[in-house]
Amino acid sequence: MASPNNRSRKLIYAWIGIFSLFWIVLVGHFFVIQVLEGEEWAKRIPQQSKRRLTLEPQRGIIYDRNFNMLAFNLARFSFGANPGRVKHPQKIAAQLAKVTGESAEFYLKRLRSKKSFVWLTRGMLPEQVEQLKFPPSSGITTIKKSQRFYPNHNLASQVIGFANIDNLGISGVELQYDELLQGKTGWKVILVDATHKPVAEVELPEKSPVDGCSLVLTIDREYQMIAEDELEKGIEKYGAKGGVVVMLDPRSGEVLAMTSLPDYDPNFPGKFSAFEQKNRVITDGYEPGSPFKIVTAAAALEKHIVSPRDKIDCENGVYQVPGGRITDHKRFSVLTFQQVIENSSNIGMAKIAQKVGADQIYRYARAFGIGNPTGIDLPGEIAGVLRNPVYWSASDLYRIAIGYGVLVTPLQLACAYAAIANNGILMKPRVVKAVLSEHGEILEEKEPVTIRRVVSESTAKILRQFFTGVVERGTGIRARIAGVKVAGKTGTARKYDPKAGKYSDKRFIATFVGFLPADNPTLVCLVMMDEPRNSYYGGQTCAPVFNRIVRRVLDLMQSKQILAAQDLNYSFSSVSQQGSFLLCGARNHEMQLTSRTSTTISDNQIVLPDLRRMSLRDAVKLLTDIGCKAKIIGTGRVVAQQPDAGTVVSKGQLCVIYGQPKM
Repeated sequence: MASPNNRSRKLIYAWIGIFSLFWIVLVGHFFVIQVLEGEEWAKRIPQQSKRRLTLEPQRGIIYDRNFNMLAFNLARFSFGANPGRVKHPQKIAAQLAKVTGESAEFYLKRLRSKKSFVWLTRGMLPEQVEQLKFPPSSGITTIKKSQRFYPNHNLASQVIGFANIDNLGISGVELQYDELLQGKTGWKVILVDATHKPVAEVELPEKSPVDGCSLVLTIDREYQMIAEDELEKGIEKYGAKGGVVVMLDPRSGEVLAMTSLPDYDPNFPGKFSAFEQKNRVITDGYEPGSPFKIVTAAAALEKHIVSPRDKIDCENGVYQVPGGRITDHKRFSVLTFQQVIENSSNIGMAKIAQKVGADQIYRYARAFGIGNPTGIDLPGEIAGVLRNPVYWSASDLYRIAIGYGVLVTPLQLACAYAAIANNGILMKPRVVKAVLSEHGEILEEKEPVTIRRVVSESTAKILRQFFTGVVERGTGIRARIAGVKVAGKTGTARKYDPKAGKYSDKRFIATFVGFLPADNPTLVCLVMMDEPRNSYYGGQTCAPVFNRIVRRVLDLMQSKQILAAQDLNYSFSSVSQQGSFLLCGARNHEMQLTSRTSTTISDNQIVLPDLRRMSLRDAVKLLTDIGCKAKIIGTGRVVAQQPDAGTVVSKGQLCVIYGQPKM
C-alpha cells in the first residue's frame, strides 16, 4: 500500500505534466499563427477592421404636368434587434406599443425569438421616433431610410401605383419606370473597432449614390380631382358598383385624368384589396354596347356603302336575325343613317352591318385599336377580345356591330373616339410627359406618337356631326353644355350572366364618351358605370356625370386665365385653413387662392407664400425675409415647393424649392 507522500508526489507530477502539455500546445499554436501562417493573417486582419456600407440613392420624384408633386420621399426609421443581446425587453416592448398601437406582447414575442436578427417595426415617421427613448446600450438597431410618400393619398393612385418599403416599384408608374426612378446605389468603406463600432474617419474608397430620375406626368392634378369627385357622386347617386373616367388630349394622346372607383391609398396598400388597386381603365374588358357602333359607322362611310341621308327601315323596334332577334329601346320606323346614330338604333345599325360585311367591320375594328393593347406606358394592360371573322357565328355580325361579342377596355374605347376627334388619326396614349435628371434637368421630352390613320378627314368630319347630333337632339342630350358644342355617344350594355347562360335584364354597363369643342376637339372624356341601379341608361347616368366634369374643367381653365392675368395662383389643401378663399371643393381636397405674399399669424408662425413661377433667387430672398430657410433642388424657375403654399409653419422652417428650366 502506497504511502500518502507517494500519492501526493504522483498527483503533483501529473499536474506538472498536464500544465507542461498545455503550454507546449499553446506555444505550438502561436508558432503556426506567427511563423507558418503569419503572412496570411497579416493580410486578413486589416480586412476584418473594414466594413463596406451601401449608400442608398433617393428615388425620383413624380410630378403632374404642372409640377405638383404626386410622389416623393420622406425619412422613415426601422428598428431591429438581436434578441439574445437586448436588455430590458419589457421596457422596449412597452415603448414601441405606445407609439405604434401594437400590443406589447407582439413585440415581446419577437424579442423572445431564437433568430440572430428580427425586425421589430419598419417605416416609422420621425415624429414617432422622437417619442422613443432607447438607451445606447439597449441592443436595438436603428436604420434610417427614405420611404415613398403620396401627399394626395387616393388621387390618381392606380396610375401612380406605389413602391414598397424597400423602395421597389410594385404597380403603376412606380413599376413601369422603376429602373429610372430607383437610381444607383453607392458604397463607402469605414474602419471599425473590435466591437464593430466606426472609428475616426480616414481616407478610404467611396462611391457616391446616383439619385433616381424624376418623372413629369401628363396627368393634370386638378382635372384628376374633378374626375374623381364627380364620378364618386355619380356612383352614389345611381347606386353603381363602381365606375371609370378617362380624359385624353386627342391631338397628342396625353392622358389628362384616369381613375377607376373604388380605389386605394398608396401610402397604405396593404389595407386595400387587389381589385381596388387595379387600374380597371386598362386591366378589365367590357362588352361596350352602342359606343362600338363607331366602328360599323366608320366602315360604312369610308367604303361609301351608306351615306348620311340614306334611309333605313327600323322595323318598329323588333328585327329577326339569324340566331335570335334585335330590339330597340323605342319603336322606330324609318330613320336616316345619321338618325340611327343619334337615336342609337340597334336595328338600323344591324342592317347597315349587313351591307358592310364581317370582314370590313373586323378590319376597321382593328384599325381603331380594338383587340390590341393601346401601348400605354403602364403595366397590366390587356388586349381585349376581337375574334377573327372565320370564327364568327351567323349572329355575330349583328351582335358585334352593336357592341356585343367583343371586349374592350375603357381606354381602347376612349382612344377610338379620340381618333375621330383628331381628324381620323389614332394616337398612342401615354402618361409620362418628360424625364428629369437627378439634378432636375430635362433628359427626355416624350413626343406624340401617331399609330395610324383610321379614316379620312371627311369621314371623321361626318362622324363628328353624327355625334354632335347625339348630344343636341339624341340620347346624349344630358351632356349638352351651354355655349360649347359637344359631340358624343351613349351606351347601355347588358352584362352576360354565366350562371344563367344569357344576358341579364337587371345588370348593365352604362357609358358616355364625348369630346369638345365638336368642331376642333381638344378634350375627350369617357365615363363608364358598372351596374347602376337607380337608372341604367348611359344617357341618364354617365352623360350627366360627363356634363359636370367638363363644365368644371372649363370653369377651371377660365379661372386660370383670370388668375394668371392678376399674377395670382391657386393651390390645393387637404384641410381647410381659416381665412382661405374656397374656389371649389373636390373629393377630400379644396382649391384655395394664394398670393405671392406671406401672412403672419403670430410672432413665430406664418403662412407660406406661393413661390411657383418665381426665379430661384427671388424665392430664396422671399423665404429669408420671412424667416424661413431654403433648400434648392434643380435650376431655372420654381415649379414646386415643400411645404405647399398656404401651409402654416414656424419661423426657421426649412422650405425645399424645386427649380426647372422652361420646357
